Amino acid sequence: MKRIMLTGLAVLVLSGILAAQKKVDVVSVKTVVQLMEKGLQSLDNMTADYVIDNDGYRNAGTFFYKRPFYLRLNSATDASQIVSNGKLLWVFLPYFGIVAEQDLVKNENEYTALLGRSKKSLDQLKQDYSFRFADGGRDNPESYILSLEPRVSKIGFKSIRLWVNKESGLVTRVEAWTVNSKPLTITFSNIKTDTELQPTIFWFGMPDANVQVIRNTILPVDIFDKARRQ
Repeated sequence: MKRIMLTGLAVLVLSGILAAQKKVDVVSVKTVVQLMEKGLQSLDNMTADYVIDNDGYRNAGTFFYKRPFYLRLNSATDASQIVSNGKLLWVFLPYFGIVAEQDLVKNENEYTALLGRSKKSLDQLKQDYSFRFADGGRDNPESYILSLEPRVSKIGFKSIRLWVNKESGLVTRVEAWTVNSKPLTITFSNIKTDTELQPTIFWFGMPDANVQVIRNTILPVDIFDKARRQ
C-alpha cells in the first residue's frame, strides 16, 4: 500500500512539473524575427541619438526616419550629414567641402512605386543571413541578442550581431565585422516613435556655393581615413 501511495505521489509530482513546463513560453529565433518585422511594419516615424564606431573612428549625432524610406543623420561630431528622400542620397562632409549626391531611383514611376510599398520586411536579410541566438541572447533583460552569419561568402559582412528590444522589436544596437575583420558598431538611444516628422526635413539644402558636388561617384576611401585621424 505504501509503495502504491508513493508511486501515486510521484506521478502527481511529475505531472505537476510537466504541466508547469508546458506553461513556460520558450522564445524561438523565429519568434524574435517576427517581433522585428512587426516592429518594422508599425514604424511610421523615429528619432534617436546614434553613435557609430568604425575601426577607431567615432561619430555621434541625431537620427531621423520616416516611412517608407526617408532618412537623415545629423552628426554632432563633425557636422556631416547623410540625407535621403528616396530619390536622392546626399553625403555632406563639411571638413572637405564635399557633397556626394547619388541617384537612388531611375525615374518618377519607380519612385511612385516605392512610395506605394507600405509593408516593410526582413526578406532580404533572411535570404542573405542565417539567424541564431548569441550566447546569453535570451537572458538580457531588455533585448534579445541575435547572431547573423552569411549564407554565402560574398556578403559584405562576415558576421552581424543585433540587439532587439523585447517590447518594440526595434533594433537598438548593431555590431558587424567586415570581410577584413574591421569592427563596425551602431548604437541607438533615446528612441522616440511618437513624433510626427514632415517630409521637408529629408531634403538637403546646399550650405555653401563653394561646396564641391560629386554626382553618382563613390567617394575615395582616403577621405574617410583622413576623417578618422582628425
